[in-house]
Amino acid sequence: MMINSAYRCTGRLLILGAVSALLVTSVAGAQETSGLPDVEAALDRQAYHSALELVRPLVEEGNPDATSMLAHMFRRGLGLPQNYTRAYELDRIAARAGVVRSQNALGHALLAGFGAEQDIESALYWFEQAALSGDPDFQFDYAATLAGLPQPDFEAAARWYSLAAEQGNAEAQANLGVLYLQGDGVEANEAEAARLFRAAAESGNAQAQNNLGLLRVRGIGVEQDYEAAAHWFGLAVDQGLAEAMRNLSILHESGFGMPVDEEAARALLGRARAVEVGNVASLIEQLGVPFDDRLVMPDWSLPMDPAENAAAEAGETVALYRTAFRYLDGLGVRQDTRLGLARLQQAARQGSGAAALNLCVLYARGSRVPQSYRTALVWCSIASYRGQARAELLRDRLILTLPPDVVAAAQSQVPDLLAANDGGNRP
Repeated sequence: MMINSAYRCTGRLLILGAVSALLVTSVAGAQETSGLPDVEAALDRQAYHSALELVRPLVEEGNPDATSMLAHMFRRGLGLPQNYTRAYELDRIAARAGVVRSQNALGHALLAGFGAEQDIESALYWFEQAALSGDPDFQFDYAATLAGLPQPDFEAAARWYSLAAEQGNAEAQANLGVLYLQGDGVEANEAEAARLFRAAAESGNAQAQNNLGLLRVRGIGVEQDYEAAAHWFGLAVDQGLAEAMRNLSILHESGFGMPVDEEAARALLGRARAVEVGNVASLIEQLGVPFDDRLVMPDWSLPMDPAENAAAEAGETVALYRTAFRYLDGLGVRQDTRLGLARLQQAARQGSGAAALNLCVLYARGSRVPQSYRTALVWCSIASYRGQARAELLRDRLILTLPPDVVAAAQSQVPDLLAANDGGNRP
């Protein structure tokens, strides 16, 4: 029986907060301000223009919580044009006044280079300020960032994961479990890893459920128990985790912990393959033309906003990305493939993972550029490094498709390209 799925960290880092979680107050000493509940109520019922009318006078009065709310509206394009630069400017004001959510938002903006020049050192500073508030979600974000650096600080990441895990953050529990299992930043402790995986699994974390199943199969940190393994794999399968489908398929096929059921094994394997998408061509077809889901999709039939084009010419990352789409396909402008590609490449070099993913797809498909799986692998590797989950899947498919020497040659380009494009900072 060969169950080889890796124990993975869940590296979720959210730039876009939910409206329901928007009203995080300032640090201790913040004063209640009349009018904020009305703004929140308007946002909850999606009355964005009313929310805008209510929040702007409060911002003009210098209320930092209202300023943070207006930043959120700019970031999401709620009742006004989406503008990451303006969101960053407002978040910076609110963050300096102690509004915790804006501190965390600044960390994301500076990490991704959205609305501001990428600055990893400053991003870490603001992530830490938000984490110091004690909010487990912000502690998780800081820990995940520390663990994802080119030179990871696993010891510090483990400390912050621990603080979030103690408050019940399932993703922190799952990631801390991986650190204990591998001995990264903490002394290896299989029993503690199992305990953390179980806590996260019982909270519904699919990766932790799969990991706990793996520990049960191997008897690592817990007693070997195939029936228990099948139980945990099954819960992860119900959430659509392909690794768990493959693992449960093996148990069905081998009869460990359950009667042999080859039909169920085949069905699970088929589901896993459907989730993973079996080859490069079908995966590219499934991806289509991926658009950054952090951005509001423009009405491409309308002429391009001159201000957005001017922002792109000035080198603003989001504007470069959005206008690249227009020029590539002639959406509201005269088609100019060369300019569209140049802008997409510039956005990718400035830290846009979505732009890198699109370049990967273009080169893999041979659309508007000569087809090159090798070049596609370079851009997919960069996009994956920048947190694009779809790029990670396509990257892995390309690695399986290409000869080992071509893979090695492509991967050797990535570190230098990242360093050259990003000044040595993490995208």
